[in-house]
Amino acid sequence: MSLKIDYDVIIAGCGISGLLLAWNLSRKFRVLIIEDQKQLPRNKYWLTDDQSLKENESLSNCVDSIYETMDFISYDDFTARVNGPYILWNTNKLLGHLVNNNLAQGVEILYRHRFYSYQNHKKYISVKCENKNITCKLLVDCMGYKSPLMKAKSVIDILGYYLMVGATYKTKKEVAPIALHNVTINDKPSYFELFPTSEGRAHAALILPARSYDSRRQLAEEFSYLATRSNYATILDAESRAEKEPLYGIIPVGHLRKVALDRIFFFGEAGQFNPATSATGLTRMLRTHRAVGSFLMQRLENNELCEKSLSHKSILAMSNANRYFHQALFERILNLNSDGFKEFVMEIDSMDGEDVNNFIFADYDFSDVNGVLKTIFHSSKNVRMSAINSIKYMFKL
Repeated sequence: MSLKIDYDVIIAGCGISGLLLAWNLSRKFRVLIIEDQKQLPRNKYWLTDDQSLKENESLSNCVDSIYETMDFISYDDFTARVNGPYILWNTNKLLGHLVNNNLAQGVEILYRHRFYSYQNHKKYISVKCENKNITCKLLVDCMGYKSPLMKAKSVIDILGYYLMVGATYKTKKEVAPIALHNVTINDKPSYFELFPTSEGRAHAALILPARSYDSRRQLAEEFSYLATRSNYATILDAESRAEKEPLYGIIPVGHLRKVALDRIFFFGEAGQFNPATSATGLTRMLRTHRAVGSFLMQRLENNELCEKSLSHKSILAMSNANRYFHQALFERILNLNSDGFKEFVMEIDSMDGEDVNNFIFADYDFSDVNGVLKTIFHSSKNVRMSAINSIKYMFKL
């Protein structure tokens, strides 16, 4: 008698990456999402390039604002204004839309179900969560930095993290979008960002590049000071802080060894399907979720679910060159003091706008030799050195 497999696909993690992939896969397959939280995670906001919107017009009602520019600011207020357009998404609308679409296509979502182990069998995989063993053909890991598989199976060498804490406030006056602002002079600076919404509010956050995520409490204290007692207190209404919707995130940055194991596929932050930044990570997922979904559907239909079959290079969200570039850029940012970041801002101010957006959204065309040479010889020092280091890493020079 043949074994009845519960689902074709189980996705661990009901964040934006899990919802996007389930939306694709559920058109043909039975999909279950398990989430360890008691409700949908709403702890992040998302900024993308306009190409992400063009390729996902069905999500246009989930757009909050379109910015024509945003600013990079050093500790002494030197400002580099870069040109977009940039898309700020309404987190609640986007997540709600994706959940409703998934439910309409038969996707099941189990909250307060934490993945903690699995057993791999010849024709299926058994996923352990709470007191259940649920069987499926394919497990997709969308658990981000919390993934127990990511480290246990040595699929990634962690270089560090971008730590983010923040909140949403009503604003007292209009303010331009701020990508990164080194407010407090420091040898290891953190970076304030501020994105106004269409509802007279603003998402404010403080970001710290770090080797480990042990310094989150100190970062939260610094954020509270900047939002309520620095010059930002003239912009943000401290009494209006949305306590029930805190903003936070831990975004891993690392060398990805594998994108898959037998009957297991890594997607989202766990699979480094994002440039290594906080708000901009959605760009690559919006631009690649259909291709990744199609790839996995083909593998499911052909029952080609071994590690080798699931690891085809065609499903990489970023080219290896762009991935190495962002890793190299992370290393440089990690070692910048406030004067180093000021130099970086001055370099951004002198750069071509297309180059700035290419490094923000991991969109350099390293297959174009002329483009590589332009990056190396005509871009800012930090971008130039990151490009050189990424090329060295690729060829192990």
